[in-house]
Amino acid sequence: MTAQPKVSILIPVYNTAQYLPRCMESVLGQTLKEIEIVTVNDASPDNAAEMLADYAKQDPRVRVVTHEKNGGILAARLSGIAAATGEFLIFLDADDYLDRDTARACYAKAKSTGADIVHFEFDVRVEHKRKLPFTREVERALAPHKGTLLGKNVFEGAFVDQFYRWNICGKCFAAEVCRKGAAALPPGYYIMAEDFCFYSMMSFFATHYEPLFKKCYYYGLEIGVSAYSLVTAKGFERNCSVFTALNAVRSFLTTQGVFEQYRMAFQEQERKIINDLLDRWEHKLIESERSASFSYMCDHYDHGGLIRSFTDYFFGFADNLAAYLGDTEVMKRPPNPVRHIGLYLDSLAHSDFASGMLETVRQWTSAGWKVTVIAGTPDEGGQPPLPEGVSLLEMPFPLADSTRKTLAARIPCWEKFRTENGIDTLVHGAAESPFLLFDLLAVKLSGLNFIAVPRESFDNLSDSTLGNFLCRTRCLSFSDAVAAPGETEREGYRTLGTRTAVAPVPAPLPPDASRTEKYLLWLGEFGDSSQIHDAVSAWGRIAKDFPDRLLMLPGTRHTSGAEHALNDLIDLLKLKNSIEYVRSADDSGTLLPETAAIVLTAEPELFQRILIPASEYGIPILSSKGKLPDALAESLRKVLSGDKSESLAFSRPGMDSIGKAWDALFRSLSEPRPAAETSSAPTRRILESLFHYRDHFEPYCLPPPTRGASFIPFYRVLDSLASRFLPPGTPRRDFFFRAGRYLMKRLPFK
Repeated sequence: MTAQPKVSILIPVYNTAQYLPRCMESVLGQTLKEIEIVTVNDASPDNAAEMLADYAKQDPRVRVVTHEKNGGILAARLSGIAAATGEFLIFLDADDYLDRDTARACYAKAKSTGADIVHFEFDVRVEHKRKLPFTREVERALAPHKGTLLGKNVFEGAFVDQFYRWNICGKCFAAEVCRKGAAALPPGYYIMAEDFCFYSMMSFFATHYEPLFKKCYYYGLEIGVSAYSLVTAKGFERNCSVFTALNAVRSFLTTQGVFEQYRMAFQEQERKIINDLLDRWEHKLIESERSASFSYMCDHYDHGGLIRSFTDYFFGFADNLAAYLGDTEVMKRPPNPVRHIGLYLDSLAHSDFASGMLETVRQWTSAGWKVTVIAGTPDEGGQPPLPEGVSLLEMPFPLADSTRKTLAARIPCWEKFRTENGIDTLVHGAAESPFLLFDLLAVKLSGLNFIAVPRESFDNLSDSTLGNFLCRTRCLSFSDAVAAPGETEREGYRTLGTRTAVAPVPAPLPPDASRTEKYLLWLGEFGDSSQIHDAVSAWGRIAKDFPDRLLMLPGTRHTSGAEHALNDLIDLLKLKNSIEYVRSADDSGTLLPETAAIVLTAEPELFQRILIPASEYGIPILSSKGKLPDALAESLRKVLSGDKSESLAFSRPGMDSIGKAWDALFRSLSEPRPAAETSSAPTRRILESLFHYRDHFEPYCLPPPTRGASFIPFYRVLDSLASRFLPPGTPRRDFFFRAGRYLMKRLPFK
């Protein structure tokens, strides 16, 4: 009777015949002779079958297991485990090879310590030839833990504490541990993250881990199964088999009754694995197939885990994600009937917009809709009273605190609001948030309808980058409906192919307060630099005659280039002491009791929440439309001197009409999504704005980073340094920008 082999070496073979001679030579020449070599031909299309048959004839220790159909590397390993008779098992990929003393050293270590897992070191090279700095980093990542692990610490050392990696190769296992892991593995096609899946199960049953500080495994990068090349959508679907592995581990931990104990650790492993998949989606997938592959991911994995990874991977790069998503159909699925509305506000207190939305809520409830307000932890000063019959759901963190951590924490909230609170429609009252896209993905994939309520104009260049402009318009096109403040904006939103209706947010009533006339308030948008120049130039002509007045400019949404132009103009006209900034248009409403006049350079519908109470106060409102700076300056002089003959008047719309408009918007969700109107006037206006932006500010541009982000965030860094050392008003500032522009035009960037 033949003695049991001390060690079985398992080698899956698929399309790696060219590497077999070196691999087989390394195992046949092992110093420990009491071994067996179990090779598994996984339906390899090359001449591997003939080669393996020859090896088996030459050495009785070689056994060949044949698969009629390719099942993937994990299926091949499972077949090898079933066929192996050794006391311990070592896994070896056919395109790698072992040090000839590996089996002896591992067996001796296991026997002397009682270990059921022995972890040895790697020698990593590019194609088994070149040693590069990053290959040394791979070696460090794959290195054994420094000490012994016992009991549950074997599993937790890799799964929770991440003391060492869960790679199958590079370890020697007790055969019984492998068989228990194989028995626990659900059936499925495992081709990616299979090591994570299978090792998690094997290590759960292991009781003793020992490191072996000896380079035993020679690992070749960028060959065989390690190759990392451009793939089609079909190839990417094979990459998505990571979902099979993740689901298997979740199911296994649940069956063992420990999933809740290891939930956070599972989500961390999930994040890393899906982030690697997203790296392939971004960099290795054919560009035209990203959108379809996004839909495939959404259809084949838990949405919460998927969006957590999207949020983590693309945090700070939402514009990239918006570009990659394209016109994906998964985000435009038919919405559900509206029964229970959730109003999401990033702030409830000290906000004219929030006050107006709460007034609108009263109309929703009177029309029969059930409404819940969703907000963060209370602002300073507490939450304002809610309309009767309206409940409040507080997220356990300030919504303005949008870090990776808080964004990830609120992803499961949307699903909870749907399943536990019965909310089916989310009205998102923070459409200018740079994190809107992540909210939108989480909300829609949770099965909720999404209605956006923008506060700024459709064609404003938003947060100072063309990329963010793309992100914002993509979000609005993915929305199930968009509430437009007026007819001009409604026309703009229709160009995106989304349901839209004129559904304004009511203006707040002016408070009872004594008035002083201190400010000249400018209401416009920084997306059009001519608006800034006209208003500031006009003020420059009369500012010396009104030394007790200040021109107030909104200061959070202006473009980088426009900011330079504005600061230079303010310096030139010596207006630094007569101009100040307010944070946003919403904050402008708080200035009304002290406002002497308003200059309007944008569509009135965008600022109704300010213009209506201003008109009720009797504050003169001037439109700059059709006026050159000289004429505008003369009109300003008149109103600041008490002449209100040119003032515009705005009246408060009835709450009944506002309620009917919102009611029509909610009911429009039952209608088909309209076609995009790409030839409309708003679209042409957008293209003209983009051309104007490029024409005026590209001379300052730097080439984009390799990830494809907008150049402007990098330019802002240079700008902040320049402003620190060359503040406005210094003689060298103008020379610095002129010289910089001259040089940037002549650098060989393409």
